[in-house]
Amino acid sequence: IFDFRVPYYVGPLKGGWAQKNEEGTVYPWNFDKKVNLEASAEKFITQMTSICTYTGEDVLPKNSLLYSEFEVLNEINNIKVNGEPIDVNTKKLIYEELFVLSNKKVTKKTIKGCLRQNGLAEETDEISGVDDTIKSSLVSYHKLKNIIAKTSYDEAEEIIRRIVLFGDDKKLLRKYLEKQTKLEEDDIKYVLKLKFKDWGRLSKEFLTKIESANPATGEVLSIIGMLRETNLNLMQILSDKLGFKTLAEEYRKEKLDIKDTPREMVEALYVSPKIRRSIWQTLRIIDEIVDVEKGAPDKIFIEVARENEDAGTKAKNEASRRSRKDQLVAWYKECKQNSSELFKSLENETDEHLSSKKLYLYYLQFGKCMYSGEPINIAELDNNFKWDIDHIFPRSKIKDDSFDNLVLVKAELNREKTNVYPIKAEIRENMYGFWSELKRRGTVSEKKFERLVRRTPLTEDELAQFVNRQLVETRQSTKAVAELLKVIYPNTKIVYSKANNVSDFRKEFDFIKCREINDHHHAKDAYLNVVVGNYFDTRFTLSFMRNILNEEYSLNPEVLYKFNVKGAWQKGDEGTIQTVRKVMAKNNVLFTVMPREEHGQLYDVTIMPKGEGQVPIKAGLDISKYGGYNKASGAYFAIVEHTEKNKTIRTIEAVLKHQKVDYEANPEAFAKANWYPDSKIILSKVLFGTTFEIDGVRLSIRKRQNEHIGFVHTYQFVLSEQEKYNYIKNICKYLEKHAEKEEAPSKANQITSEKNIEIYDYFIQKIQNSVYGKLFGGIGKYLVEGRDKFVNMAMYEQCLVLKEVLKSFRCNPMLTSLALLCGKGNVGSILKNKKISEASSAYLINQSVTGLFEKKVDLLK
Repeated sequence: IFDFRVPYYVGPLKGGWAQKNEEGTVYPWNFDKKVNLEASAEKFITQMTSICTYTGEDVLPKNSLLYSEFEVLNEINNIKVNGEPIDVNTKKLIYEELFVLSNKKVTKKTIKGCLRQNGLAEETDEISGVDDTIKSSLVSYHKLKNIIAKTSYDEAEEIIRRIVLFGDDKKLLRKYLEKQTKLEEDDIKYVLKLKFKDWGRLSKEFLTKIESANPATGEVLSIIGMLRETNLNLMQILSDKLGFKTLAEEYRKEKLDIKDTPREMVEALYVSPKIRRSIWQTLRIIDEIVDVEKGAPDKIFIEVARENEDAGTKAKNEASRRSRKDQLVAWYKECKQNSSELFKSLENETDEHLSSKKLYLYYLQFGKCMYSGEPINIAELDNNFKWDIDHIFPRSKIKDDSFDNLVLVKAELNREKTNVYPIKAEIRENMYGFWSELKRRGTVSEKKFERLVRRTPLTEDELAQFVNRQLVETRQSTKAVAELLKVIYPNTKIVYSKANNVSDFRKEFDFIKCREINDHHHAKDAYLNVVVGNYFDTRFTLSFMRNILNEEYSLNPEVLYKFNVKGAWQKGDEGTIQTVRKVMAKNNVLFTVMPREEHGQLYDVTIMPKGEGQVPIKAGLDISKYGGYNKASGAYFAIVEHTEKNKTIRTIEAVLKHQKVDYEANPEAFAKANWYPDSKIILSKVLFGTTFEIDGVRLSIRKRQNEHIGFVHTYQFVLSEQEKYNYIKNICKYLEKHAEKEEAPSKANQITSEKNIEIYDYFIQKIQNSVYGKLFGGIGKYLVEGRDKFVNMAMYEQCLVLKEVLKSFRCNPMLTSLALLCGKGNVGSILKNKKISEASSAYLINQSVTGLFEKKVDLLK
């Protein structure tokens, strides 16, 4: 056994174990590729480190000298004094005195002290733009200063990289230091004591090789050069204006060998095997659609998953995991407000009540208006004519509904503010003390405080950046797909579509999504990503960005789609939305399952007692004497023919992972030795997920169970009545609240016993009068017999039963528990005898990847 304690890996190995066989080959569990043990351990581990999204090069260690400098500069370049950015020379002074010459923790207080000492600030000045404590530091530089003096900057960088690569293996590190450096023994001992771990996000090439002109001076600089010589942060440097982003994309594109086949390009990607399979499936789907349409599309839309826009320090992340009430109680206690009347009121609140944004803001602001300081009568909170929620940065200009951008204020003050920013000088001056106090108490974040006190309007660059966030993506796996598509379809535009924007579109136009009913939401989400993605791509063009200060637009979902966009959107109820509603009402979605060969762990590595287990510990050792390994996993299946009592029998047999090598060497010989003496292979490889049609019912093969084969049906449950669809969604919400131990009043979720009984009877009718009757006749019988009991159940129990029954209709391996109804545990399993020749008809369905084409293979002929 070879133990790889890998510090960071984007794939499934996750710093786990790897197994060596007798030939000296290492098999990392759940990892597709085999790695020869003779190859250096470093090379093996390097494959498990991350790759820079922008260049495709190996990322730097998080503690590398260059990466540490980048992190510090990227953070301190945001420093402002009284809301105004500091100049470059002042930034350099802070960097030199507080980071290079000192190794102490840097805070706002020390920054202000440094500026005052150099006559650049007054005691009354306010430092903003950074957190109270600077997270980044040059700790590795200070630890290796003496080593750098004796060797070089580059050699010190390589030492840091080796420390991260080798982890706790000091022998490998010593070997490197002795052979590849000229360090004395004392220095080697010192280096061996150092501990650096984890990888950054960027490569050396990205920071140093991509160059463009500094708009202020015309000097050509790298990205790290821009960070040193300007006060721009990385995201500002990567804005379209400076050209770095385009240059980085061109640099990465050069690394892709266009001569390679699409499959080879996918295999070359630095992503986990699971993601690689998904990417390959994506390319196959697009290729088939292109073939059907006789040409490449004008645009391909890639959905961008949601991001946690409020992610920050560990403290913030911890707070986000707490309930709102717990957060507020902690803040009130910390600032010694736990004896106030407001605290007593807070103690009587529930998380259900505090889900109201208004109420939560009321307690965050200690019961006062954020723009006037007037006490708020909690009984009047729901009166929108008196109290309103305002977006500090106007909702029309930036899509940010986080609490960092929300305040509770008098409705008339909100109406006066309209979409103007910054907040009026009069309000800022009057409320500065109150806002500062809230920041000190912790209920107002640094970001929120900065937005409140800022004196200057939003700049053209900032507005463009806010809009640009809706159009770009930085995730490695998403960009990897985009790069491949650009190479394969050079004349097609690749457009990113943000999941958040699609979610807002659903809410705005009341397109409810319920994942528990069927899998159609995937296809409908894909359609909406095209609709919404095309709107943003067509509306917010490069020329729009260049003239953004003069453009009429809004990012507020309530207003966003009230503009006509030629080629993308016609406003009004009779416009584009009418087409969208027609398409969303359709349920003729093609549903396919990706057939796959199973890889990974061969069996449970715990050795069972003698007489137990499925796999011998070693070839030739009798399980009855020595025990064996249990839970042998299947790789795929085979269709085999043999004779029983002069009758031809065909069976589905499982090829186990540990048998795969022997089977593939000679399938016929293996079958005769292990299954039946007269075995004849009909189909040598049937993958998991392959679709069968047995006795007229379509099933997807999923597992083996003794003499039976487990299947999952392929019939998506369709609820054409929107009212029933919405009601089941409400049931799921109601149960979700209960699971989270929150109050979930049935009235709030519009749940009634009468409607529950109506849905229950609908489920019975569906099972008795459709294909589900052939699959789950037993469940239908239990439902009919248990109806009276269901009628007399409590509301919550009724909802639990309905959600369990719903599982039967899903095309997945989840089983239904009817314990509450009739005492039956897991029911609904679809098991067929492996002797398929006993069926009246049996076909294997070869489907194309989209499901548009298929071919049936008769398994009984």
